[in-house]
Amino acid sequence: LLRDFDMVEPYNGKIERVDEIALNDHSTNPYYNLVLEFAILILKDLKLNYKNGKIEWYSFLVNSNDLFEKYINKLLKVNLNEKVEKWVEPKRYAMLKYKNKEGYKYFTPDVLIDYKMSSDTCRAVFDAKNKPFDPNDSNLSEIASSPDIYQLLFYCKRLKAKVGGLIYPAASNFEPIRLMIDDEDNFNFFCLSINMFQEFEKRSDKLIKDIVWSLSYT
Repeated sequence: LLRDFDMVEPYNGKIERVDEIALNDHSTNPYYNLVLEFAILILKDLKLNYKNGKIEWYSFLVNSNDLFEKYINKLLKVNLNEKVEKWVEPKRYAMLKYKNKEGYKYFTPDVLIDYKMSSDTCRAVFDAKNKPFDPNDSNLSEIASSPDIYQLLFYCKRLKAKVGGLIYPAASNFEPIRLMIDDEDNFNFFCLSINMFQEFEKRSDKLIKDIVWSLSYT
């Protein structure tokens, strides 16, 4: 896919026409249409930020939360010695009733470490968050959003996990950040990141090292 990038000419037309152009463009490369779809998704959902006098873009894994979560899950399954999994079907945790109607609420964490079905417990819970992460440039209190923390706290309480973590894509290497929760259960929470601009093996090794370090608190 990368071989012919030097031959690509810039497109200076309107972004509204890219779908039409993609439908009428064909290639013998079996991955060509898939790449076009991702390229259009990036163009239409580009996250821009102005910092230090220049424009930066945050389009990690085509801005797809699902894709980033699957990438993290696969990376941990392959490289961690511990059992890593995600439920095939979400689990129900609440029911709503009104007259003759019923509604249900479900949850499914991105990464479960050493989950035990018999007791419905696990050693640790991690959630992948496809959001910009730079503790050097931000107000530290804004690194993790309150809804993300509440969600992780619920996961840990529900599954009796002592360690929880939020995993972000980043543009540099950052050490894990300890998130201390005022809670009687004494959870150990961490904000971890993976440097998406680093070589694949190096970035993977760094994340695995940080995960193993956080698991030592169990």
